Amino acid sequence: MRREGGLIMNFGRLLLYLLASASMVFATTTGLPTLEKGEWVITGEETITDSVINAVNVTIESGGALTLSGSTLQLTNPPSSTVWVKAGGTLKIFGNSAVTTTSATTGYLFWADPDSVLEIMDSAITKCGFNSFDYKYAGPYVRTNAIINNSIFEYNFDGLIIRNSPATITNSNFTNNEEMGIFLHTSKSSILQGNEIKNNGAFGVEVLDGSDNALAANVVENNLLDSVYIHGNSADNIVGGTLAGGLSLNASANSIEDAYISDENANVTLYAAFPGQTLRNVEFARGAKLTIEAVGTTLENVTMTDAEGIVVEGSDTAAKENPITIKNSVIKIRTPATLPPITASLMTPKQAVIVRAAYTKIGGTTIEAENATALLVENADGVTVTDTVLQGSQPPARLVTALL
Repeated sequence: MRREGGLIMNFGRLLLYLLASASMVFATTTGLPTLEKGEWVITGEETITDSVINAVNVTIESGGALTLSGSTLQLTNPPSSTVWVKAGGTLKIFGNSAVTTTSATTGYLFWADPDSVLEIMDSAITKCGFNSFDYKYAGPYVRTNAIINNSIFEYNFDGLIIRNSPATITNSNFTNNEEMGIFLHTSKSSILQGNEIKNNGAFGVEVLDGSDNALAANVVENNLLDSVYIHGNSADNIVGGTLAGGLSLNASANSIEDAYISDENANVTLYAAFPGQTLRNVEFARGAKLTIEAVGTTLENVTMTDAEGIVVEGSDTAAKENPITIKNSVIKIRTPATLPPITASLMTPKQAVIVRAAYTKIGGTTIEAENATALLVENADGVTVTDTVLQGSQPPARLVTALL
């Protein structure tokens, strides 16, 4: 979401921003010597240890290298203040360091150009960026193969933007950013592992025109919009970890693997416009409903218990060559006794799995429905069911005939 008219915050978020960021700067600067750098241009190697640095701008030229250790860099003239690591330059932020601003309300700019070196370890980047249609103004804007570990990106406009490059981001926190937690834009082969991505004002992670990115063992929850939003020309991305608050695969040929969908009563749809999705080693919290419209979708080792069930839709002739497949999974419908009273009386589930898509394949799966039908096939030719346990009420005679 990009909005005209400058930075938009509600009062509660702004107050939290001011209080938390003020205490953060105080905690990291008390008792440290202060260095006034003004217009700071780095052409050789410089290391600053256990200090507070005030600077209008920081420019690291090709061949220049800056290392911060236990230090806080404060940009003093936002929104024009910029940390700029040019091609051939190096910035290393280590050992409980921080980059922030002296302003309570206005962010600065942070750019790492292609062919620069950026490493951030055990440190924090806060209060960076502002509302703009140009992403390079919206937060830490990284176009190089950055390495980030055990660090904090908080109270930025966008927590972190990776563009046209891979990055390795591990064991870090992306919280309380005004919009995205992490934005992968035309990023290929980035690794996001073991991160907490919470309480951001838009998507937890957005992937636009990105491919072969691995999002593994992250906790993504309590973001205003979807936890993960993959769209545009994005393919072969793998998403795992604990996911809450929505999941949008609005691009073809992506995977959810080794994941727990923690929202109760989640309603997930794999849309026909985006074929070839994979859910592998995925567990849903109770009450989930999964609708599959996309041909070529594979469910493998998916567990849904106390669920609303699965509906497989569509009759695209392409499904004959690229069928929807459910294998080695466990689907257990929730019983009427576990439903809310109104739902139980008006909308009691009747089938655990409904197949309306031709050529669907089900194998090695357990489907259970108490006082209901385990599997119902409607107007779908070529459906095959093998090595599957069906437990429930006796299915209609026409279903038995279709399966035998």
